[in-house]
Amino acid sequence: MYREPKEKNPKFVGFPIKMYAFEHEGLFVVQKDENAFMLYFLLGVHSHNYWNWGSVETTVVTLSKQLPLKNKESDNRKEIRRLLQVLNDKSWIKINMNDDSLEYDSLLTIDMIDLGSPYVMDAVLSQNYKHTGWLKVTQEMFDACRGNARHLRAMIYAEWRMFRNQENEGEYRISLNEWEKVMGISHATAVKLVKELNDLDLVHKERGAMYQDENGQPKRETNLYTVVSEEERQERNEVDKNEQYSPEHQENIDTNAMIAEIEGDPRCKGTNVYKTGKKDYLGSKEYYIWKTTTYEDTKAHLDKRFSRFQEISPKRYASVVSEGEKYMQKLENRKKEQKIAMDLHASNYNNSDLGCYNLYDDDEDDGMKNNNETRRRNIEREEEEKAKNARERFYAMLDSLDEPQTVCAFDI
Repeated sequence: MYREPKEKNPKFVGFPIKMYAFEHEGLFVVQKDENAFMLYFLLGVHSHNYWNWGSVETTVVTLSKQLPLKNKESDNRKEIRRLLQVLNDKSWIKINMNDDSLEYDSLLTIDMIDLGSPYVMDAVLSQNYKHTGWLKVTQEMFDACRGNARHLRAMIYAEWRMFRNQENEGEYRISLNEWEKVMGISHATAVKLVKELNDLDLVHKERGAMYQDENGQPKRETNLYTVVSEEERQERNEVDKNEQYSPEHQENIDTNAMIAEIEGDPRCKGTNVYKTGKKDYLGSKEYYIWKTTTYEDTKAHLDKRFSRFQEISPKRYASVVSEGEKYMQKLENRKKEQKIAMDLHASNYNNSDLGCYNLYDDDEDDGMKNNNETRRRNIEREEEEKAKNARERFYAMLDSLDEPQTVCAFDI
């Protein structure tokens, strides 16, 4: 069933992309079965052997010890057996055994699917999305997800959509609707997932730019996603192992942070500017504050941190500087988009009829003037209420775009 390669030394497991074909029940791995991605990778690794290439002999008990998914051992074995049946039913693996039923101690010979077969390579459609082929998943990619099946599943899909080494490499944009469909999750969960992938440096999100459609309504382009390279992740892991800061330097930095934070830049809240542990990395937001702050204490504090960062990890420092410049440009673009949107709102408000009212003449009696003055105030209040409602509708419209939007100059 599995095609034997010419050289038996691959350092990857091939994942069929039709596992994401959400309109094909016989192919699609639903959300409650997403741990099947973890199990499939484990089986793929074990199938790379010289004696029986593409197959693995094992038991549920053995797999349960190698892949802890549940806290209780009995629950874990039950889950492993269930996921094996899921993969077998969808023909992503083939289970061979002598027993009449799949028991925990049954000796299983599991054949991995032939990645060159029509079952993998023939394209299928789910709505407007075409799924075909397979993707190389390395041990490093698997380890980077730290046992989170959903992150692994999303990372694989984002990497496939990168279309590496093709003419359209890095141009495909994944909408939230597509994330929801191929992952089998809700809109809110998709928003949370994208944020997690970005925060964990697994998949970077580049927010789509604002524009006006033919009707003059503000719209946003679909987001662009880029999988973080293995080299970047490995370099960060090396920094972890070597401990980014010495104890002496750590003590000095912490002292400086306590002093600087007293009158520091308020934008530092929620960032790692004053967090100086080994896991509190300097990134794009910290770089932005460093380059734009007008607070002397914050500037001096970040001067020391970035100087030390450059000394310890020049490559990672250069990467942060590059990403920081992109982040600064993104914020500038967002400010421009904001201004366009606000100007659009202001023009709509200024075109109201408030300035056209001439409610009384100088030769009218005082009673008439008082009545008209009351009417004028009422009209002003009505126009203010209309303007308020218009603003609320505008922000609600932004919230209903591709994902929840934040209308602000600096979103940290």
